[in-house]
Amino acid sequence: MAQLWMILPMSSACSGQFLRASPRGMIEQFNRAPPLRVSIRGAAGVEKSLGLGRNAGSQQGMQKNQLQDKIRKQLREVQLSPSSYDTAWVAMVPVQGSHQTPRFPQCIEWIMQNQHDDGSWGTNLPGSVVNKDILLCTLACVVALKRWNTGRDHISRGLNFIGKNFWVAMDEQTIAPVGFNITFSGLLNLATGTGLEFPVMQTDIDGIFHMRKIELERDAYGTASSRRAFMAYVSEGLGSLQDWDQVMAYQRKNRSIFNSPSATAATVIHGHNDSALCYLDSLVSKLHGPVPVMYPQNAYSQLCMVDTLEKMGISNNFSCEISDILDMIYRLWIHNEEELMLEMGTCAMAFRLLRMHGYDISSDGMAQFVEQSSFDDSIHGYLNDTKALLELYRSSQIRCLEDDLILQDIGSWSARVEYALKFPVYATLERLEQKRNIEQFKTKEQLKIEGFKLLKSGYRGAITHDEILALAVDEFHSSQSVYQQELQDLNRREMVTSLVAGIYQERELGGLYSNQSGKGLEDETPTWGLRGRREQPPSPLRRSGRGDEPLRGASPGTGNADAGAQRPMGAAAAAVVIASLGPRGRAVEGSAAGDNGRAEPAATYSRCTRGDWVAHTRLDELKFARLMPSITYFSAAATMFPSELSEARIAWTQNCILTTTVDDFFDGDGSKEEMENLVKLIEKWDGHGEIGFSSECVEILFYAIYNTSKQIAEKAVPLQKRNVVDHIAESWWFTVRGMLTEAEWRMDKYVPTTVEEYMSAAVDSFAVGPIITSAALFVGPELSEEVFRSEEYIHLMNLANTIGRLLNDMQTYEKEIKMGKVNSIMLHALSHSGGGRGSPEASMEEAKREMRRVLQGSRCDLLRLVTRDGGVVPPPCRKLFWFMSKVLHFVYMEKDWYFTADGMMASANAVILDPLQVTLLPSGLGTL
Repeated sequence: MAQLWMILPMSSACSGQFLRASPRGMIEQFNRAPPLRVSIRGAAGVEKSLGLGRNAGSQQGMQKNQLQDKIRKQLREVQLSPSSYDTAWVAMVPVQGSHQTPRFPQCIEWIMQNQHDDGSWGTNLPGSVVNKDILLCTLACVVALKRWNTGRDHISRGLNFIGKNFWVAMDEQTIAPVGFNITFSGLLNLATGTGLEFPVMQTDIDGIFHMRKIELERDAYGTASSRRAFMAYVSEGLGSLQDWDQVMAYQRKNRSIFNSPSATAATVIHGHNDSALCYLDSLVSKLHGPVPVMYPQNAYSQLCMVDTLEKMGISNNFSCEISDILDMIYRLWIHNEEELMLEMGTCAMAFRLLRMHGYDISSDGMAQFVEQSSFDDSIHGYLNDTKALLELYRSSQIRCLEDDLILQDIGSWSARVEYALKFPVYATLERLEQKRNIEQFKTKEQLKIEGFKLLKSGYRGAITHDEILALAVDEFHSSQSVYQQELQDLNRREMVTSLVAGIYQERELGGLYSNQSGKGLEDETPTWGLRGRREQPPSPLRRSGRGDEPLRGASPGTGNADAGAQRPMGAAAAAVVIASLGPRGRAVEGSAAGDNGRAEPAATYSRCTRGDWVAHTRLDELKFARLMPSITYFSAAATMFPSELSEARIAWTQNCILTTTVDDFFDGDGSKEEMENLVKLIEKWDGHGEIGFSSECVEILFYAIYNTSKQIAEKAVPLQKRNVVDHIAESWWFTVRGMLTEAEWRMDKYVPTTVEEYMSAAVDSFAVGPIITSAALFVGPELSEEVFRSEEYIHLMNLANTIGRLLNDMQTYEKEIKMGKVNSIMLHALSHSGGGRGSPEASMEEAKREMRRVLQGSRCDLLRLVTRDGGVVPPPCRKLFWFMSKVLHFVYMEKDWYFTADGMMASANAVILDPLQVTLLPSGLGTL
């Protein structure tokens, strides 16, 4: 059956971090590995070297700490960006009963102190061109100063700036803030009403008012409800044209209009609303003068920070701060606070992050968005806000219950953005996503421009963009160096000679290549002891062709060279492991055996030798073996990406390669006698010498499994405080038993009578068990016997296997039917074809729909188990099952991964080899 030699992504919950559980979520992080020497490429292709010189490592470490400190400070204290536009509107609010006195003189003072040298106001980055936001802010500040007859020089310079750049307001190709044609013309109307004269032609001013007229008469956008909401949002630009009583329908509990200081100030100016005045009093008092474009926005800003850090792959540096933020968000959610719940994008993002971080929340808070009208009738719908829509769609995929109708309905109507998502949330490999996010991360200037899309004035936001980009680039390149070394070591892995010598001793006990395979399999408990049936998972993916394609920039392999021949290793090959492998010799370089071929006692050879893991296991001597270490390793690096998870990645990759090879063996390259012999050997495990080997092929396969499993278990002893090889052996036994059953069905031309009978073997044969069991030993927690024997662990494994099996069957059923193999799709179609009376095509389509439903239910069950609070299996281990599910969805999203080698190799290159294409920033990475 198909084999899955990739694995383990990190969940959206922790972005690949393996953390411990706490009442507040996942917090504890691993110790970070020291930064490595890496090379980064600038925008012009010029490379800069990091870590040069004797003190470069410590110097780089200090600078990384400084970057982290700046980001950490921003996480703890949201710094609001002042809005000249909104401050000007608040400054125009008079004292009640005295229209000649400003209620907020501190706003007037701030305006006079923050005019730029060119006479403008607004968020103006050095070197940027004049835009509509700057023009809008300047006009607002000029009108505010004129309103109180102060700052004549400031007014004069402001009018001069507006006159020189008035053409920008007329340019329809220039990006504009939300509602610009209404807000700018409204201010222009106020200005002319106060006697201000602009050094521009009257025809240009008339042109601005004509643009407003067109905007007000246009009814092509949104529904009537969304239009009313939008007009209330930009009500300050409408003046006497606005129905202010209608605007008050959008007042929130904090007494603001859409959390907008400018709209709220206009409401006070035109209606003297006392409750709205309370909002402004509180706002100015807290901020001591300037106001932001939106308030409050702490929840949104901090959620964006957390989401950004996770998408950039650096959130594990700030786990404590993130935990505190999510605790605060959780309290807002529980108390149904408007700051969180009324903003569609904010609410959806909060739900997604809280649920994926293990907080116990229901989808009831999302019920307000069940109907599509919740979007269409809002400002988001009027503006076609795809960002909010995308957040809703993503949140709908975080379903823990198959019958969660709230998320199901949201996902149904919000799927209009699905075209933009090649892979949904449950099918993403984080390191690939993080690289794309890093390369597309916006600079401050880009964000300043793009901030106009949903706000009335330019909003730079609170995120420390340069620092985040610098830290993300540095850590990505450091991790790439680790990945390249690990992949190289998979081809040239250190093996303890004594362990290899022990293999030859055990071979001598059993007799070389004896035919004593027994009279058949007996259904007995293996010698290492089983306690009840374990439905262990297999590893999917059926591939075409032999060998693995080399990574770009790596030297080609030597092909079928003589035993013992070594592939030439050039500079590029030293940087990244070559994927295509030819035979490279026996398990021991320079055999330690005596004249009779026997190995000397293990104690005699305690030294370590450098060697190829594949050659040591002799897998490259098997003609049917399709060895793809680079792509299989990619699946681990793309999910378990933190540098400290090295041994987990290696164990995962080794078992992916082993399960793939064994799967090929059971798919037809082995005889029935050989298959039964291998199963019996794994069943006996340490007692395999009593059985012997029916062929050299069986011997190679068994010792590859046996030796690698023992090596993994030995490395896990410091973490697990005991020998856990029995659990690895047990997972292998269930895997090969399932594979043998399927092979017997194929050889006997037997077709299971039900899907349930088929799945009883097909789930085990998917071979996820050895992969997850081995990797779980290195993710942190000590795993007791109780964990491995628990119903929870067995259920998690069964769900992961079921997901993989169904995904594989849905993509490969046509091919496997032609090969004479049974498949869940075929079996379901046969059992529901009405005795052959129905259309075969219709039956197949119905079978696929039913299997998709079962798949969706299994995925929901798995996510619920992974994210729930409590349980016997530690959270870091539970996450491995979700990671596996994500890899499986990634692989089988369109077709069997084995038949998309070019695409997978490109993905492997992106994570392991290809440098980031980013511009070096003068204030961030460029200083590292």
